[in-house]
Amino acid sequence: MHADNAQDRIKDCTEAFFSEMSKYADKRDLDTPQTAVYTPTTFRREDPEEIVTQPSKLVRTDNPVKQFFFDETAEWLASSNAGFDFPPALDPEQTDDIAGYYRKRLFEFAQLTLDYTGQFGFSESDFYAAYRDHIKPKYQAKHTHRVVVPLPGLSLHGTANLRQEKLSLPNQIDIDSVGRNRCELPSEVEISRLTDWELAGVQTYGSPHVTSDLSTLRRKLRWYYKLMIDIEIEDLPAAHEERRPGIDRSWTSLLAKQIGIRIAKQLVTVLRLFEPRNYVGIGPAYVTERSWLTHRNLCMDISGYFSSSDSQETPIVKLERYQLDRENYDELNSFWRKLATACDPKADTELSSAIRRFNQTFKSKSYEDKIVDSYIGFEKTLANNEGVSSFRLRAKRVRAILVQILPSERTR
Repeated sequence: MHADNAQDRIKDCTEAFFSEMSKYADKRDLDTPQTAVYTPTTFRREDPEEIVTQPSKLVRTDNPVKQFFFDETAEWLASSNAGFDFPPALDPEQTDDIAGYYRKRLFEFAQLTLDYTGQFGFSESDFYAAYRDHIKPKYQAKHTHRVVVPLPGLSLHGTANLRQEKLSLPNQIDIDSVGRNRCELPSEVEISRLTDWELAGVQTYGSPHVTSDLSTLRRKLRWYYKLMIDIEIEDLPAAHEERRPGIDRSWTSLLAKQIGIRIAKQLVTVLRLFEPRNYVGIGPAYVTERSWLTHRNLCMDISGYFSSSDSQETPIVKLERYQLDRENYDELNSFWRKLATACDPKADTELSSAIRRFNQTFKSKSYEDKIVDSYIGFEKTLANNEGVSSFRLRAKRVRAILVQILPSERTR
């Protein structure tokens, strides 16, 4: 395997880089740089912020320790065809350009390895862990990404230990191939508690910005439960195409985030239709990746996030919390199987327009706008069912429908 063949060479140049960085810091009597991360806390009074070492912060553009340690290995990867895939914009015949690309990637990897170790002393075990997490995937044509989407306002009830409560639903979404990439969902859609480990990762990632106070974060954003889904993306090049193995994980990560948000919209729409009086929202889609924070057992690593126009990242309106009891799980599962396909935001059915209007009523807007959206959405449903383009509804009939959607104090 190409990744195994390259391992020893990459290890040698990374170790040389460590040695030079150590000499650079010792000569100038520099302390190991530090950074603040958020870690899971056992008690509310504990400070979730922890100061930890992050040696890579010493590597700057004006630092004399440059990328020349990786020249020989980069040129070998480029000339021997032992390297991983490179951007299509690069000409395969221009080995100098390809070597330059590999040099940058190896330099980035060496900096990550510094953070795996937490010091300037080289550690083989930390190197192998970093290599497994960041270099081997570059040679793989198939990546599996775990996407986590907070569901503001939602809570599950059914056991004394709410932290262990979860609900699984079968996949009810058709994912078309994107270009030459095949997408699959190897696991079910899971609703479970958003753990302190995951929230600490969100806080450490820091975008979109969230408060450092864990209890405040939960109370204001109402991030108690999440949707979690694994998304598998495989590169399928043409049979006649000659290229190096692997696909850029950052690109498949972006695609996974978009699919995750799509499934979250589908799920939230079903939940809203199942119990329209209560509020459940959609947070940003976070992709979790194993990196130095996870390796050092600090918090969950996040490689990026994706927000749609429906994502809620600020305190929500004061609507009744969406509580789902275990005794209703089977009923919801049946409801999901019947309506999930129609609630797919990419679906093009007779109900699609009405469902979009229905979801609009849950956004932060005036109640007058909510009434208009509800009216148009319901009218559209009747028009589709009767095969006509428009209906005029009497006020009494409109009120009967709106009372199922708007808070009771607003339907007088």
